[in-house]
Amino acid sequence: MDNSKINDSVGNQKSVTFFKSKWFYKISLTLIGVIGGYLYYYFIGCSTGSCPLKSNPWLMMAWGGLMAYLLTDLALSYFKK
Repeated sequence: MDNSKINDSVGNQKSVTFFKSKWFYKISLTLIGVIGGYLYYYFIGCSTGSCPLKSNPWLMMAWGGLMAYLLTDLALSYFKK
């Protein structure tokens, strides 16, 4: 039997289980939160520059990513029950 076919099926099985894992959801939704934080900065933001969070795109991206991660973790723990 060809060993490369066995190795390919094991590798594909690991990648499929990663996409079903909780880490995939946490990472992907956190990245969506980071993008959402930047979009919030870009479209709404703070025009005067006196707002500590809204005037800095890096802080808004970190805030959006943190909120998305926490909400994802909360939702996954809620639906796990």
